[in-house]
Amino acid sequence: MISYVHEVEDSVVYRQWYEDERSSIPDYDGSIVDDRSKILAIKLHRSIIVDSLPMDIKWYLVTFYSGYMDEFRFLKCNPWSTLTGNSYRLGEAYRNIYRDPVDFMDKNVAEAVSKIRGIEGNDSALRGFRPILVASSDVNTEEDCIIIEGCHRAVALYSSTSAGDMDAGLRFAFLGVSEGINKNDFAFHPEYKGYNK
Repeated sequence: MISYVHEVEDSVVYRQWYEDERSSIPDYDGSIVDDRSKILAIKLHRSIIVDSLPMDIKWYLVTFYSGYMDEFRFLKCNPWSTLTGNSYRLGEAYRNIYRDPVDFMDKNVAEAVSKIRGIEGNDSALRGFRPILVASSDVNTEEDCIIIEGCHRAVALYSSTSAGDMDAGLRFAFLGVSEGINKNDFAFHPEYKGYNK
């Protein structure tokens, strides 16, 4: 069950997102040090996702139990379509990777699996991990939440807690809530369909 802690400014979410992805931001040379630059950098780097968020989105710090992450959903794109059999549920990706391996011949899928396995057991990568989620305003379960940042780490965390390597206790996340988000159609990620701005 998702529990609200308190509302947060969008700048808090974007700063965290920047910190999570700073090593993958093109031309990052260490010169982006102030909050305003960090926020602008992540908005430009992930503009396809950021620009698709509804204008009325409100951000919250929330808690959830990592043992219930299996119902979180992914953005509808490859490799998650292949890894989940088009269900886009985190638990399905975990089961397919670890119990019933899917065909890893697809380059995107193989890279995702390699990245997930590289994160597992990396205590520093998972301890303070806060996924960034979005949901409609009627959110009340993990099933209603779409991960927009931290998909690979979310699978690695779920795997680590399922295996008993990490505590499956209470975790924090950022949750963006808006009437304009529909778990069945917002989840499409145009970046993987040749989308150009």
